[in-house]
Amino acid sequence: MNKAAPNLVISEEKAFEVWAQICGHINGMALGGSLLALRVAGHLKGAPLTLDRMNGNAGYLNGLLHAMAAMGWLNEPVDGVWDWTDAGRDLIRQADLLEHIPTLLDAADALLDRADCDLPDIASVPAPLGLILQGYLLAPLMLGCAARQDAIAPPNSHATLRALGWIDENGAFNDLGQIALSQAGAYHYPVTYLPTLARVGELLFGDPMGLRARTATQEETHVDRARDILFSGLVYQHSVGPAIWDRLRDVLTSAQAPRYILDLGCGDGQMLAEIGKRAPSVQLIGMEYNRVAQATAAERISGFPNAFVIAGDIGAPQATIAALTERGIDPKDVLLITKSVVHNRSWTPPTGPLVSGDTHAMAATPDGAIITGDALAQNLTEFFAAWHPFVGPHGFFVIEPHAIARATLRANLHRSIGPCLEYTHCLSNQLLVQADCLRRCAGLAGFVSRYSTGIGAGTLGYDHMSVDHFFVA
Repeated sequence: MNKAAPNLVISEEKAFEVWAQICGHINGMALGGSLLALRVAGHLKGAPLTLDRMNGNAGYLNGLLHAMAAMGWLNEPVDGVWDWTDAGRDLIRQADLLEHIPTLLDAADALLDRADCDLPDIASVPAPLGLILQGYLLAPLMLGCAARQDAIAPPNSHATLRALGWIDENGAFNDLGQIALSQAGAYHYPVTYLPTLARVGELLFGDPMGLRARTATQEETHVDRARDILFSGLVYQHSVGPAIWDRLRDVLTSAQAPRYILDLGCGDGQMLAEIGKRAPSVQLIGMEYNRVAQATAAERISGFPNAFVIAGDIGAPQATIAALTERGIDPKDVLLITKSVVHNRSWTPPTGPLVSGDTHAMAATPDGAIITGDALAQNLTEFFAAWHPFVGPHGFFVIEPHAIARATLRANLHRSIGPCLEYTHCLSNQLLVQADCLRRCAGLAGFVSRYSTGIGAGTLGYDHMSVDHFFVA
């Protein structure tokens, strides 16, 4: 949760109540369309669920079942059988209302474009489905209101916002509504994945490869990457930046400071720009695969001396280092840093024996197969091993989000968007692991962490990200 809006007299308890509602919207948006797909496939009738009887794509369905258990709708599996909890059976009793979701998804797209549209009346829908349905309406509306600094909510949202207690009788945002507006940036994340969430049935029960089609200019169609890059920048601004700067300042101002800092997967360039402001003696280099991000980052860092952005893939270290050496840059003079990119590398089956252990994370191949925990761990070890020859004396600064144990997510559900994060990562073939697995795999690849910390415990109840400064052992 971000800091509360300034100049408001409101208790911390009330502020967390608002954040809990927003978490309900975000987690609900991630899972609502999948619940509808389960209903259409005949799996939302209360019978226990098993992957081998669901006749779908096991990797994505596995991710869904794990997320539903994290939400408290399913019990932990026994011999591969997932049974419903009382909360899950309450959801099943409301299943007819899931039919509103296609209309709400269409409305969300229209509302993002500021178009007026007719909306179903969902203000009086009780929990647990109420928050799920509200999310599709409120995510785009609150993002728009926050961006425009609107004092009055759009009329078509009044009934829902009154039910939440966020506006007064005139439609003006009250103190609770102002708190919600200050937290609205979190809605960027599920909105980023609206293209996937609108067609999630294909991933679960159809041909998943159709959703991975790219445009003629090779841009992705399953995710709004520009908005994803924006959300990543917000995460840096509100949580990552404060957590890493003390360590970076010590490194960048020491007698042995690096001449260059290379941000692998630099996104919109915000982290590089912030580093450049604080350490003007270091030359900034961004590496980015996505063309939208390349252009945004290049513009953001253009005011710094000799700063530049290169095209590259974090899974291809040799090509990235070659691009530097062609410019006369010695890798020994470079500090490598990456934020939220290691888990977004392309999946390749491990080439060596599965000796790196296991992870409880859920992951799927693009064609919908399960990636086993031991294969995922070994793949991560091989990723670090590929970078090992190119990490110089300044080290490799790795900032990563993580898979979290389901019991931990359930215990903190009122203040966590973990189920949304983990499920959408699975749907988009990203490769989250828990923090201890990442460090173990890095160690097996020949690295040692000389600085390690976590991010998130103060607000989420657990660390959802880790920071490590790895060096060659």
